[in-house]
Amino acid sequence: MSTPRFTTKELDRLRELAAEWGKIVSKRAFGDDGPGLDVDFRTMEQIATAAAQGLTEGALQQMLQQQARKVPRQYPCPDCDTLCPTEPHTRALTAQGAQVEQAERIAHCPACRRDFFPPLRATLGLDEHAFSSSVIQCIVTAAARFSSFRDATDAVKMTGIDVSESQVRRLAHEVGQELIEARDRKVIEHRRRQLVPRTEVIPEAVVVEIDGGRIRTRAAGAGPGVHEAQNKEDKVACLATLKGPTFVSGAPNHPNRSGARVACAAWCSR
Repeated sequence: MSTPRFTTKELDRLRELAAEWGKIVSKRAFGDDGPGLDVDFRTMEQIATAAAQGLTEGALQQMLQQQARKVPRQYPCPDCDTLCPTEPHTRALTAQGAQVEQAERIAHCPACRRDFFPPLRATLGLDEHAFSSSVIQCIVTAAARFSSFRDATDAVKMTGIDVSESQVRRLAHEVGQELIEARDRKVIEHRRRQLVPRTEVIPEAVVVEIDGGRIRTRAAGAGPGVHEAQNKEDKVACLATLKGPTFVSGAPNHPNRSGARVACAAWCSR
């Protein structure tokens, strides 16, 4: 089952609805007359941030609980297909701007003597880690961009996400290994011609451009400044597609009535 996608207009309407609730927050915090002249912007920002966090937590909590109620009371074991009863289960989950209790169901198979979760986590894009997929993306991106896991951890914490350095390191290594395995699978599939074409329309003509040059390099990890400067050759490749009008008796080789020459081929993408 594919995940329903909301359009930009639908999301904008939800944002406008939440913005109207801001009037209620202001009234609850300062009364009908609003903040006085002695209230600074930082105080207003703190109130708005707390309200936004509460709205995020409440909405996520409600949607997770409603979804968990739709999981069957009995679910087949993924190993032996034995129909097993499911029981309510909750776990702490860190999302963007919120800490929620994820409601789900867990089952125990007496034949296999193992516990398992019905495939609700896969639908949600979650795994055994107590982070949402967007939080994991934020953590892994920081780990890739900063020179140390400590700096990456500090950067992630500045966004309001509570994470330890060991968690950042473990997630970076796991996701990195997954990317390596995915890359290797694609190499094998490419050699076996099993990769699905990226485009449904085969271009009329293709062009491969290759050129070489020289670049100035320096030693990596040598600190500030330029160390062991060298001139090295680089190779640059460009893939392009061509398209143009077709003619029954060949392309005309003379200007048309407007004085412009008819082009036989034109760049469409690079």
